[in-house]
Amino acid sequence: MTIETIRKLVEKEFSLDISVVNRQTEYVRARFLYYYLSKKYTNVTLEKIGAYLVSDKKPEGFNHASVLHGVRSIVTDIEMKQFEYPKKYQNIVAQMMVDTGHIVSDMMEENIQIREIRNQFMKKIAYMTEKFEKDLAMIKIGATDEVIKMLKAEFNVGVTMEEKQDKMNGL
Repeated sequence: MTIETIRKLVEKEFSLDISVVNRQTEYVRARFLYYYLSKKYTNVTLEKIGAYLVSDKKPEGFNHASVLHGVRSIVTDIEMKQFEYPKKYQNIVAQMMVDTGHIVSDMMEENIQIREIRNQFMKKIAYMTEKFEKDLAMIKIGATDEVIKMLKAEFNVGVTMEEKQDKMNGL
């Protein structure tokens, strides 16, 4: 992702030129969002992020302090849930993900995590099944009533409410 791409996406979403020196809220917030996204998704310095916004009134672009202020302002707004343009932010980030293919890699990562959870679950089921089969074999060979009661309680099979309460109370 480049600052050029981020700038184009922000300008498209806000329908304005963010390099224009204008203190209207719409311009300022769009510029701050460009700063924030550029800082978050690129390795470009604050100086270069600001300098990329050259205009007739600001031929040198904006300085690093302006960029830092904008980034901090957006972060604070997002953390305080006072961000004025959540839909625009989401649209820009979604477009960035589609443009860079991150959406595909994120989905692949989720699938890997789901597969890992599924495998852990299946191992747990296999373990519990094996344990239950061993315990059932003990019952078949004449285990005591105490062992049968313990197994029933462990697997909640045929356990009365009183027995569950006793188990919860540590009796």
